[in-house]
Amino acid sequence: NAGIDQTVCGNNAVVTLSGAVTVSTGGGWTTLGSGTFSPDTFSLNTTYIPSAADTAAGSVQIILTTTGNGTCISVSDTMTVTISDIPKVNAGANKLVCLSNPAVSISGTSSTGSGQWTTLGSGTFADANALATTYTASVADTTAGSVMLVLASASNGLCNAVTDTMLLTFVTTPVVNAGIDQTVCANADTVSLSGTSSTGAGQW
Repeated sequence: NAGIDQTVCGNNAVVTLSGAVTVSTGGGWTTLGSGTFSPDTFSLNTTYIPSAADTAAGSVQIILTTTGNGTCISVSDTMTVTISDIPKVNAGANKLVCLSNPAVSISGTSSTGSGQWTTLGSGTFADANALATTYTASVADTTAGSVMLVLASASNGLCNAVTDTMLLTFVTTPVVNAGIDQTVCANADTVSLSGTSSTGAGQW
């Protein structure tokens, strides 16, 4: 008996094996894939580590065959290991944030349908467990000039959480000057304007 079929995740794919044999004195494990057994193939209680090819295929068959059969022909039993997809998470594109408005809307995606935000700075999230939320930078964040936000997948089932990061970079508040007030004559139909903008561009 090779054991019941199992499902593991692509990023947590160690398969625990616990085989059983009767009449014969032992058993040996083989695979139709290309993974490895640890510590060996002749321990009934061992582990199987799928290869990248096994993971890409999505499943692999593992076979337990009796040894020490005496005058009998060896027999085998097969178990199937299904390897589920690794969660996918996207924190979103990096953003520029104005120092005059340090609260920024962020929106990530997770193939598990849920995630959790953390910061490498010291700001706060309106709801760290919502994929779409608002991050308010702290004074320390803005003083540093940038902060990294991390989105981790949640509700991962058999999988390990995966993460993605986004960088918020803080830019100086724009300064604009329309020029000094002017007095013109009622019959003068043209007023010369000369403004300045720290961004290098502006619109009247």
